[in-house]
Amino acid sequence: MKKWKYVLGTAMMLLLLLALLIGVIENSIFGNRDFYREQYEKIGVAEDVRMEMDDLMLVTDHMLDYLQDNVSTLGIMAVVDGEYRPFFNERETLHMEDVKNLNLGAKLFGEICLWIFLISCMGYTTMLVRYYRKVKGIKTPADPDYMDPASKAPVETNGPVPKEETTGLFVFAVYRRTLIFAILFLLLVVGLGAAIVASDFTHYWTIFHKIFFTNDLWLLNPRTDLLINIVPEEFFVALVSRCAIRYVIALIVLAVVAIGGYFVALGIHKAKKKKASAAALMMAIALAVVPATSASAGENDASYREAQELLSKIPTSAPWPEAPELSSQSAILIEENSGKILYQKNALDAQEPADLNKLMTAYLTLTRAADTARTDIVVYPQSVIYMVKKGDTHIGLKTNEVLTVYDSLCGLLLPSADDCAAGLSHFVNAKNEDFVSAMNMSAMLMNFANTNYKAAGGRPVEGQYSCAYDVAKLYEELLTYPIFVEISRKTTYTIEPTNITNEKRPMKNKHRMLFKDDAYYDARVVCGKNGRGTDHDNSLVTYARSGDVSLLCVVMGADADGQYTDTKKLLDYGFNEFENVNISANDSRFYQGASDTGILTAGSQLQFYRFDAKASLLLPKNTSVNDLTTTVIRSMNSSYSLIRYYIGDYFLGEAEVIEASPALADVKSPLFEENGGMLPYKALTPMERAKEGLPWYLIPAITAGVLLIIIFICAYNSKTNKRRRRHRRTKIVKNIGI
Repeated sequence: MKKWKYVLGTAMMLLLLLALLIGVIENSIFGNRDFYREQYEKIGVAEDVRMEMDDLMLVTDHMLDYLQDNVSTLGIMAVVDGEYRPFFNERETLHMEDVKNLNLGAKLFGEICLWIFLISCMGYTTMLVRYYRKVKGIKTPADPDYMDPASKAPVETNGPVPKEETTGLFVFAVYRRTLIFAILFLLLVVGLGAAIVASDFTHYWTIFHKIFFTNDLWLLNPRTDLLINIVPEEFFVALVSRCAIRYVIALIVLAVVAIGGYFVALGIHKAKKKKASAAALMMAIALAVVPATSASAGENDASYREAQELLSKIPTSAPWPEAPELSSQSAILIEENSGKILYQKNALDAQEPADLNKLMTAYLTLTRAADTARTDIVVYPQSVIYMVKKGDTHIGLKTNEVLTVYDSLCGLLLPSADDCAAGLSHFVNAKNEDFVSAMNMSAMLMNFANTNYKAAGGRPVEGQYSCAYDVAKLYEELLTYPIFVEISRKTTYTIEPTNITNEKRPMKNKHRMLFKDDAYYDARVVCGKNGRGTDHDNSLVTYARSGDVSLLCVVMGADADGQYTDTKKLLDYGFNEFENVNISANDSRFYQGASDTGILTAGSQLQFYRFDAKASLLLPKNTSVNDLTTTVIRSMNSSYSLIRYYIGDYFLGEAEVIEASPALADVKSPLFEENGGMLPYKALTPMERAKEGLPWYLIPAITAGVLLIIIFICAYNSKTNKRRRRHRRTKIVKNIGI
């Protein structure tokens, strides 16, 4: 085969590897946020900026979400050095906007490379197939017994002829060779690049910024800009090393899979060396399956760990009231006004959500048509009607029947109809797969801890799960839509005749606690949604109000009666054991006179203050505000401060203190010298930077890799030259007529 075809194939593979590089960088930066915590602890970032690690991680999560364009603004408030203030200033915000644009541009470039590769593959494969068919069965002049059948004399061909026995194996072999060439080239480039950058990281990091940024906003001042303090040079050294190591590993794994896969295919075709083929097959399967399996564990997700940490802080002993015993597998109880979690039982455990899937279907529908639900229409085509299977709940919709979105939502939320779920998913996204992807994307944006959707309706599907914590978060979002509350609190509803059906369709809510004639009726319940399951796999979401307390309760993994008895126990627990307490009227630890002003003591400093008269806390009954742990946080300009209240480590709420003056004494930051100047960067020689910038084992590994590449190239050239000499001897024999 002519060499230019290998050059073309290698160039095509380089596009794939460039897309892989961008994917590895994206995953290294945004995939595992524990890396940031580890680096912060190693460098001592939290101490440098005088922040709690949890607050610093919240800022980091928000910053990374902004860079991925998951949130629209970088603005986030944080407690820095005791001040409750915006974390990013104007210069940092403008620079991070440039960084976000760079990240989105890189992702777009990677996608373009991938699409060009995929499109090129079709033409390249066609070219290889035609070439193979053209030269199939012809021997090469290098073979000793090569003779033209007619003249009995040696005849030249256009190039080396494939020895593979099938077209597929030949195409696979060419792809394998070009991929290996591209990988070796990039390993050489990455190795040399890593060695060069490690020699003076600061110099080349500066060059990088000058190339990709058209302004000087990236020149940040440690005295005024917190961003440079949370991600100093040491952090970027570790991040670049992480990206390089992961990319090299990805290239090696890709090469091993390509080589192993080829020999598996060759072994199967020839039915030879079955043991070697089986070993190669096992290796390829292990490489393909093991990473995917480990990546799917919920415990490895940052949102799961964040939720786990929050739930672990809920008190379980006095003064917190003793919780009731439940038969349900998992449950959670939240006071809606304050957002405080009062009780949880295995709230992060994966459960079959069944009909609770329809809550996400309702949410996605409302994000599109909350204001136009009574006028927008849903057409139910044949493809949607056929999605309803035997045993599914439905209201008997027919092909091409038309309902309003409002009527469809009533069918979805009251009798939990699967045909309405299918129609609304079609209304939002024409393809069901797209709608399910949108469901999971929304779950990710809402920081769900342990949820994976597989269907818009309530049919149990393998690999589908959710947890009580996530269901509660979703229902909290839905409660912000008045039309959702209006529909969900209905006990009955009737759909009028449609374009297909002349009869009315009466429907009934399946949440039994809403019906006065039901044994489980509770006048405090406002609305809710049931999740029909097996005998011991039912779920129930309930929103209730009594006085100034609002409770959201979720139970999952319960039997038919247990879902109601457990909900009743939790509602009684929340309403009977907790109450809202006004802080200003009950916190007697701070002096307050007739003018509602007093003196707040902080160390040796005094501050005049006025409490926010409306601030309140949800507390266990018979618990005094004076017994709570407090922390005082001042603002940047001391125009207000905050008093935060805790039971143990569990944050209960805060009260704003206004008109606070004079300011508390400033605390000097370790980032500055006594005279107020910036501390200099640590001066290192190039060799010291190389040792500090990269793990010690990477430098010899890179050196060994470069040597192996050189040896491979020399061996390849030697083989090529030998083939050429044999080819020349054949031509000489032909010319002299022997």
